[in-house]
Amino acid sequence: MSQDSPQSTISVPSSPSSSSFHLASRTAIRISNLPSYQFNILASTLAAISARLITHPLDTIKTRVQVGTHKSHAIRSTLQTILKTDGIRGLYRGLGVSIAFSVPALGVYLYTYDSIKDYFGGGQNIWGVAIYEGAGEVSKIII
Repeated sequence: MSQDSPQSTISVPSSPSSSSFHLASRTAIRISNLPSYQFNILASTLAAISARLITHPLDTIKTRVQVGTHKSHAIRSTLQTILKTDGIRGLYRGLGVSIAFSVPALGVYLYTYDSIKDYFGGGQNIWGVAIYEGAGEVSKIII
């Protein structure tokens, strides 16, 4: 990378063997050069955090409706009550604990899934669908 350029690139491949796309940044990170296990750890961490950020407010509302901490058991009124009393932060209460559990769990799940899939041929034969399904089921059991 040249020192003349004020910006460098971040390469993020859609899969470890595909070509990468580039984003401008002040620091250079070559994700495409990571070993596959490190790439999988990074990908599973980002996936788990993204999933929790999107679904945590829904889980918060669901939990409060089930516990009955609000007068009404309707989703809309529970959401309005949370926003009125706690603001948007109320929807994300407990997010840290949720991420602390989901990141390692998804990492173990995906590592197990990939390991089993690769061990049995990675779906490169007639049993491909069965291998993927079996790898998924075994991974669920381990978690």
